[in-house]
Amino acid sequence: MAAERAGIRHRTMAEAALDELREAIILGELVPGTPLRLEDLAASLGMSISPIREAVRQLEALGLAEHVPHHGAKVVAIDVEELRDLFQVRLALETMAVRRAAQRFTDEDRERAAELLEQCVEARARGDLRQAMRAHGGFHFALYEASRSAWLVRLIRPAWESCERYRAALLAQQGSLQDRHQEIDQELPWHVKGDAAGELDPVDGSWTPELRERYADRIQARLARHIPNLESAVLERVAISPADLEAENVNLRHGDPYGGALALDQNFLWRPFAQTPAHRTPVERLWHIGASTHPGPGLGAGSGTLVAKQLLEPAVTQKAVDRLSALVRR
Repeated sequence: MAAERAGIRHRTMAEAALDELREAIILGELVPGTPLRLEDLAASLGMSISPIREAVRQLEALGLAEHVPHHGAKVVAIDVEELRDLFQVRLALETMAVRRAAQRFTDEDRERAAELLEQCVEARARGDLRQAMRAHGGFHFALYEASRSAWLVRLIRPAWESCERYRAALLAQQGSLQDRHQEIDQELPWHVKGDAAGELDPVDGSWTPELRERYADRIQARLARHIPNLESAVLERVAISPADLEAENVNLRHGDPYGGALALDQNFLWRPFAQTPAHRTPVERLWHIGASTHPGPGLGAGSGTLVAKQLLEPAVTQKAVDRLSALVRR
């Protein structure tokens, strides 16, 4: 750990010790239950006892260490129930921060976040878990700090730090959920900037038939890793790009499969009331379906299916005529 301290002389020794001990716990170098003996830590970090003592106090405040009477501090054990509690706290705070950030986001914020995200991807690709964790945290806090609320950031950080050692266990596994998530996550951009694998040529960024089919080949190959008989079982394949979606339906702007915005002025204004059930609205023959449907989008096409059934049903007057006609025939 001491070898990585060359670039941190501008911080206090206690801050440097805290960062190194925190990362050692997150990355599993100091496993749960490990005693945090001040003398041993001071020797390994090449520091005096005083900054180490302060760093251990900060670890306790972050929930990464606990003090045991008559024994000193030790690394806390991993607790699934604690993790659930932490995520509930983070869900409330981080949602608030990102919502505020979305209203204040600048080009500088975007560039900073994009750079940190790229650093995280590159570090993970070369197996540098420590740098991947740093960049990953930096990316998220770039978003939170864009909220321009110092209080929110201060409240988020302790819960974030306590969660990080759980995340490290996932990031450390090759072929883990992290890798499978990256393989399966196939949200497609309207304008293709490039291909990280260097296999597909986006030319001018448009979704040409050739680019669409080559990209579909890649997705099918990835699925085949998990479905042994996929290649032999496929009789025909139809690939649809964002450009194809927009060409088929002008409402799917830029190939957006959700078909609308998620803003509150959409789903809150037209939210269902007792007088307007089943995706009806106060406006006659105006139906509310798609991504803006309260309380948000899904992939089951439920709102459109329900509205379609109602539209296909005969009008009340037509139902009455049909019934009268049936009675006359009898």
